[in-house]
Amino acid sequence: MKKIFWITILISLVLSTIAFAENDIKIYIDGEKIEFDLESGAPFIDENSRVQVPFRIVMEKFGSEVSWDGEKKEATAKKDNVIVKVPIEQPYIYKNDEKIDSDTVAIIKNGRTYLPIRVVLEAFGAEIVWNNNNKAVTIFRNESVKQEKRGNLIGNYGQVVKYDNYVIYSNFVKDIPLTRENLADGTKKILVNIVNEDFSNLNVVDGWLYYLIGDYFGEQKLYRIDIDGDNKKLLMKGKIRDLQVVDNNIYYKTEENEIFRMDINGKNPKKLLNSEHWFNMIVTDGWIYILEHHEKSSLRKLYRINIDGTEMQTIKEAEDISKFSIDGKFIYFTNSDEHSIYKMKKDGRDVTEILNDITAGVFWFNVYDNWIYYRHKNGGRIYKVRTNGTDSMLLVDEVTNYCFDIIDDWIYYDLYDGCTLYRVKNDNSINQQIRACYNDVKEYTNEEIISMIDSSNNEESKDIEEIKNEEYTKEQIDYFIDIALKVEFNPNDHPDGMVKKWIKNPKIKVFGSPNKEDIETLNQVINEINGLNNSIEISFDDTYYNMEIFFIVYDNLKLP
Repeated sequence: MKKIFWITILISLVLSTIAFAENDIKIYIDGEKIEFDLESGAPFIDENSRVQVPFRIVMEKFGSEVSWDGEKKEATAKKDNVIVKVPIEQPYIYKNDEKIDSDTVAIIKNGRTYLPIRVVLEAFGAEIVWNNNNKAVTIFRNESVKQEKRGNLIGNYGQVVKYDNYVIYSNFVKDIPLTRENLADGTKKILVNIVNEDFSNLNVVDGWLYYLIGDYFGEQKLYRIDIDGDNKKLLMKGKIRDLQVVDNNIYYKTEENEIFRMDINGKNPKKLLNSEHWFNMIVTDGWIYILEHHEKSSLRKLYRINIDGTEMQTIKEAEDISKFSIDGKFIYFTNSDEHSIYKMKKDGRDVTEILNDITAGVFWFNVYDNWIYYRHKNGGRIYKVRTNGTDSMLLVDEVTNYCFDIIDDWIYYDLYDGCTLYRVKNDNSINQQIRACYNDVKEYTNEEIISMIDSSNNEESKDIEEIKNEEYTKEQIDYFIDIALKVEFNPNDHPDGMVKKWIKNPKIKVFGSPNKEDIETLNQVINEINGLNNSIEISFDDTYYNMEIFFIVYDNLKLP
C-alpha cells in the first residue's frame, strides 16, 4: 500500500511538472527573469486573454511590500508612496483609494492569489511589454532608466562625456589630446597627451574614464584611466567597436559582428552573440537592442537579447529602418530613405511618424528629455523637435560634421574640419567654440596644448580665395567626359552607350590609415559633388555603406 502511495505521488509530480512546462510564460523585471516553481505557482493566460501572475513572488521581486486580508479577500501591494489594493473576483483595483477599472479579475487558484499583471503594475507607473512570439512579459520600472549606471547617454557619438562638473573630449582626427574641462571655471587639463591616434567611445563611470584609441578602421586599444589622468591601464586590444559601459559591465562588438560582455576591470569576457550581419546595438534596461542589416538585401531586423545572451525577442523586421535610439518607453528610428523619424513601443506596437523632411533628410539623431535632436543630410544643420512632432527649432545653421553628443542642456558638435569643437545651448541662446584645430601633428606640452585649445579661429583665413567660374573649351569638356565615362564602363561591353547611374545615395566607408589632409580632401570633393547635383547625396556611413575607399601608403602599393 505504501508503494502505491509513493507511485501516485511521483506520477502527480511528473504530471504537474509537465503542465507547468506547457504553460511556461516568462516574466522579466528590467531584464531579470523571475523563476517560478510548483510552490510559487506559474503565470497563465485567463479566459479574457490576460496574463495572470502569482501575486506574492512577482510583487516582491518588483520591490513591493505585500499583505493579504483574508476577511475582505483583498491583496495589497505597497511601494514608495503608492498603495494598490486588488479585491478578488472584482473588475477593478484601487490605487491610493482611486478606483481603476480592469478588463479582467484577480482570482484564487490552487490556494494562491493571482493578479492581472498589466493593470496592477501600470498603477505603479511601470511599463508592461508582451512578446507573443516568446510568450514573455517584460516589466520596466518607471525609475529603471534613470537609475541605470551608464558611461554615456544612449545614442551619443562618444566624442564628449561628462562626469560631475567636468566634460572630457577629444576628436575623431589625430590631432587633439584627451582633455578635461572644468565647467565651473573653464580650466583645462590634458589627461592623455597623445595627438597622433584616434580617441573614441568615451565612457565614464564612478570616476573612471574608459576609451578606445588607435586606428578606427583597424586595431584599437581599450584603456581605463581615472578622472585626474592617473592610473592608466590597458584592458584589452583588438578590432573593438561600439563600447558601452553599463551597470558595472563593459559591452562591445567586434569587426567580426560579435558582442562581448566583460567585468568592469576587463576580466572574464563572455561572447553573447555572433551575427552574420552588420549591426548597431544599444544596451539598456537589462537588454541589448540590436539593429541588424542584411548586406545582400534591404531587410533590417530589430531585436533584443538578454544581457546574458539569452532570450532573443524580435521587435520589428522590415526594410524601413535605418538608425535607431531609445528613450524611456519608446524606440525611435529613421526609415531607409532617412527622410522620416518614427517612434514605437518597445514591443514594436503603435508605430507613429514624428517628422518627415523629404527635402533635407535626417543623417543623425538622438533623443533626450522629450526632444529629438537631428542633423540634416543636406546642409548638415542641427535641429530639435519635440517627441510629439511639435515646436521645431534650428540650433546650428552651418555645415557640421556627421554626429554630435548631448550633455545636459548642451549639444556638442564639430565642423566639417573634424576638429573644431563647439557647443550650443538647447534653447539656442549660446553657441561657443571650446576647442580649436591644430596645424601639425606632434607631442606638445600641457601648457602649449591648453594655449592652442583656448585660441580662437575668428580671424578670416588668408588662404581662401574666391574661385571664379571659368569657361572650358569643347576639347577639354570632351576629354573629361571620355575619361569619366571610361572609368564607369567599357564601351566595348556596352555598344548601345548605356551608362550606369546611382539611384541610391552613395554611402562611403573608409579603409586604411588616411591622414588629416586625406580626410579634408575627400570631404572637399564630396561637398563639391553634392553641390553639383540634386538627385543624390554622398555621405559617410561605416555601417550601411555601398562604396569603399581605401587609403594605401604609396610605397606599399603593388601595381601590376
